[in-house]
Amino acid sequence: MIRRIFLLVKGNAENLISANPTISQQYWDGLVIEASSSIIDGIKSYLESGRFKEVLDFFHDPELKNNSIVNSIVNKFSNRIGKFYNVSYADAKKIAGALIPQTLADLVKEANKSSEDFNVVSILSYIGGSHVNYFEVDKRMSA
Repeated sequence: MIRRIFLLVKGNAENLISANPTISQQYWDGLVIEASSSIIDGIKSYLESGRFKEVLDFFHDPELKNNSIVNSIVNKFSNRIGKFYNVSYADAKKIAGALIPQTLADLVKEANKSSEDFNVVSILSYIGGSHVNYFEVDKRMSA
C-alpha cells in the first residue's frame, strides 16, 4: 500500500523537485518519502480524531481547494521539508502546494477505480491500522 502511494508521489514529484534549484539532487528521494509520509500521517490524524466523515467525503468528492485535509497535509509536508532539508518557507510552501493536491487527486482517482487491492476501504484500513468498513461507518453516521 505504501509503495503505491510512494509511486503516486514520485510520479508527480519528478519534474517539480528536479526543477527546483533550492533542492539538492541527493535529497529528492527523501522528499518523496516525506511527501508520502505526510499524506499517510495527515489522513491517519483525521481518522484517529474521529473525523471519518470528512475523510470519506474527500474520497467521494475531492474538492482540493480550501479542503481541510489537503491544507493540513500541505502544511505538514512544507514544515517537514523546511525543517529537514533547509528549504525556505516560501519554497517549501510552493513545492508542497504543487505536489500534495495533485498526488491526493491521483490517490482518490486510483482508489475509486475499485480494484481489490487498492480502493478506499483498503487504503483507509491500512492507514487506520485495522480493517474497518468505512462506508458502513459513513452510512450509520448519516442515518
